[in-house]
Amino acid sequence: MYSGAWARPASQGIGSYKMSPKAKTELTRTGTSRAPLNIQRREELDQGALALLDTALERQDGAALLNALHVIVRAHGFAAVARKTGLNRTWLYKAISASGNPGLHTILSLLRALGLRLCVQAHRKGH
Repeated sequence: MYSGAWARPASQGIGSYKMSPKAKTELTRTGTSRAPLNIQRREELDQGALALLDTALERQDGAALLNALHVIVRAHGFAAVARKTGLNRTWLYKAISASGNPGLHTILSLLRALGLRLCVQAHRKGH
């Protein structure tokens, strides 16, 4: 489970978060030339992003994890995330593409830039 500004209550299960159609559009939008998002909209997008990452990790699906990272980084803006991480923007595109294979250091840097952290928990029985 993640903590920080993107954390959701532990009582919410995987996939229990519902995003509005407008939030989905904003989360997957391309480019960053639009006016800044209001705080409520940003919080909804952040919760949706958390749900994407959490579901990919729960399913142990590396391709889905890369796709979720790509969607979230695109929503935040590749240039802005590249600046925060110190990574080259073009390299970042390739690293989190469908054919990418980012290392742990890159993933941790991206999560930190997005206000997230990776956290280990005991595996629940029956899953």
